[in-house]
Amino acid sequence: MRLGLSPRRKLQAQTETTWKGGVTMPAKVFIVDRQYNADYRVCFVDREYRQKNHQIIAGGKLVDREYNADCKVFIVDHEYQAQILITHANFPK
Repeated sequence: MRLGLSPRRKLQAQTETTWKGGVTMPAKVFIVDRQYNADYRVCFVDREYRQKNHQIIAGGKLVDREYNADCKVFIVDHEYQAQILITHANFPK
């Protein structure tokens, strides 16, 4: 059996950058045009209580270049296809 980080800690490590002193920065997010290039699939929901895994990218910053991104997302049409469900208000700007 392989020991390592829990899935939750892996997600947190992938999406947060730590500065010296323990301060964490929000994720830098880039929207890709192909699903196979994405780290996560995202679908928009209309109610906050329907959000799932939104803390991964919520409060993040949208970047204009793929090489600047900590996290690459692809927007899908249906909830069952998505790994992250988030409202438009919480999506990075």
